[in-house]
Amino acid sequence: MNSTRISRWTPIVTMAKDLVQILAIVIGGLWVLFTFGLSECYEHDPNIAMKSEISWSGYTKETCTATWYVTAENLGARGVDIDHGTVAVWPFAAPSGDKHVVYVDLDALRAQGNKPWTISDGKAASAFFAHYAPKAGRYHTFEWVFRQPAAPQSAAFELKLYRKGDPVDKPVAYVHQWATLCPPQSPPPSTSSTAQ
Repeated sequence: MNSTRISRWTPIVTMAKDLVQILAIVIGGLWVLFTFGLSECYEHDPNIAMKSEISWSGYTKETCTATWYVTAENLGARGVDIDHGTVAVWPFAAPSGDKHVVYVDLDALRAQGNKPWTISDGKAASAFFAHYAPKAGRYHTFEWVFRQPAAPQSAAFELKLYRKGDPVDKPVAYVHQWATLCPPQSPPPSTSSTAQ
């Protein structure tokens, strides 16, 4: 009697055990996919974040020095290889008008035919040519000496970085900044001393 009950339940228990194993494999597979694979499926495009800051120093009667500090960091989950780039500095007249605020569109200003003062097809940007592992970055300081302008003038600073095979109009990373050339220096803080 007991052996009949056991033999009747054996196929049901075996099937339940097989279903639990299948369910465990499916759940485990989904966990691996979401934890290690699926999150990277959306990150096929590189994600290089760039920042820049410009400062002025070295003032003489004729010149001043622009120091442009640029950082690049890979925020993506995959590595990126940067193998060429360009650095350009070009003049432009900052927009003016009756309005309180005027938008500075560097692409539109560049299209007006402003020729760059300087452009480098590699050597100046080579500090950024490297493999960027996820969360890794690089930085570089560019310096230019400018002749003091007779009238206020502005300049745009641009850095474009590319992977092998990237088209010229589609850099993988780009940063630009504009500034007034040789801006007036702030007077040094006044100090007073009292003779005793």
